[in-house]
Amino acid sequence: MAMNRGFTEEPSGDLPDHLARVKSYVLSVGESAVDIAVSILALVIVGRFYGPEGMGVYTFLMSVFVIVVFLSEVGIDKWIEKELASEGQTDTSRMLAEAKGAVLLSGLAGCLAMLIFGAWASKSPTVAGGTWPGFVLLALAVPLNLRSGLQVSVLHGQGKPGEAARAGFVKRSVFLASVFTLAYLRFRPELLMAGFVLSEAASLASARRRVRMPSIGAVLKRIRGVGETFRMGSQYYFTHEALKVLFFVDFFILGLFVSATQEGSYAQASVLARFFLLIPLGAAPLYRVKVYRASGSGQGEIFSDSARTAARLFTLHSMAGLLFLLYFPHVLRVVFRVQGDTPVFFQVFSLLLPGLLLFASTLVLEPFFGASGREEDLNRIALRVFILNAFLNSYLIPYAGVLGAATATTISLSVYFVLFSRELGEIGTIPLGSYLLSGILVYVSYHVLFPVQPYLFIVLPLVFVVLPVLFWVLGLFGQGQGKRQLRIES
Repeated sequence: MAMNRGFTEEPSGDLPDHLARVKSYVLSVGESAVDIAVSILALVIVGRFYGPEGMGVYTFLMSVFVIVVFLSEVGIDKWIEKELASEGQTDTSRMLAEAKGAVLLSGLAGCLAMLIFGAWASKSPTVAGGTWPGFVLLALAVPLNLRSGLQVSVLHGQGKPGEAARAGFVKRSVFLASVFTLAYLRFRPELLMAGFVLSEAASLASARRRVRMPSIGAVLKRIRGVGETFRMGSQYYFTHEALKVLFFVDFFILGLFVSATQEGSYAQASVLARFFLLIPLGAAPLYRVKVYRASGSGQGEIFSDSARTAARLFTLHSMAGLLFLLYFPHVLRVVFRVQGDTPVFFQVFSLLLPGLLLFASTLVLEPFFGASGREEDLNRIALRVFILNAFLNSYLIPYAGVLGAATATTISLSVYFVLFSRELGEIGTIPLGSYLLSGILVYVSYHVLFPVQPYLFIVLPLVFVVLPVLFWVLGLFGQGQGKRQLRIES
């Protein structure tokens, strides 16, 4: 059975099969879209209440949490989900007991790592200085996150994506409400990390009501099998998640070198750029369903449809990005209430935009790697780009600060797009050169339109009519073609 995370059907006694299937898909798609939307909304709330300095503290601590959780999880969740979904494990209770034991140990290790790093970082003169309470709260949140993540993966593996999605909605709702309440009451920004503790505890409680896990006694009996669980999980360490973590590496490394205000300024511009991931991340699960359900002659048609969608997403985001560039001070003022001159914000946004435009276009095409049995190739690309991003951030930030972070991120995402397109060439073709030329055209258009940007009656037709026509002339909408049938297992 092919793995398509979150799209295994679950039965429903109240709805016909086709309606129950649609309900599961809607819940899963909603989970993906809401995840990024809540993250962005939380950053907007923090930015509006605390300004750049408070937002710098928040984003640095958040990045530490995301990275520590990623390193602590060791791929166990993905392995468990795949084993349960494929029904390849005859002794499920034993597997879950060993997995729970491994998660308890990795959670303890993550908790200690957070405390040790926090004790060092909170004494530094940078953004992390004086944030020890935030690290303590995050140390509590790490094991809770790993426990709840395991339970959600079990729900996915058992064919209950709707139940897993509900636990996710509970988690995000509690998180958003907690951050807003604490910010409204003007708690110190590091204490907003309590939102992670409360939301992870809520997710754990919600998932616990829907899945039965082995007791501590059963876990202790199987403790010798924990090593094998770590070994099996490590095969999935960097699958999919490496690129998600990439979006936090710049926050983390920046926090080691710059002040809270500088980090916050970067974060605010970065949030505006990451709005461009919202639609593609919401649409990607829909295309994952299409790809995994494709068969026979319909596979080539679905690839062409996905390629056209990628071109449309690039066009839509290019138009929006061009308007953001032309009216950036107004956008920043509306979202974060930032007044006065904003040259650093604009420079960061303009540097981040090219990479995000290209990366967003890949999301609806990613499922073809898994469906054709080449998911390891995609994961290898993600790992290489993750390492490249960490190196570039470490090298550029000490010399160029926030501009170095933005440059490192956009180079990494652009390299990912090129490598992704080359590997995709084994499955089907997209016009790589047209994408790159179209991206250059966006910036040429900005310089052409800037002198007339006060005149909307001139700008809007050029952005919404002329720019797409020029993309078409450059061949961006050339229909992608599949090269071979996808090897989809059922």
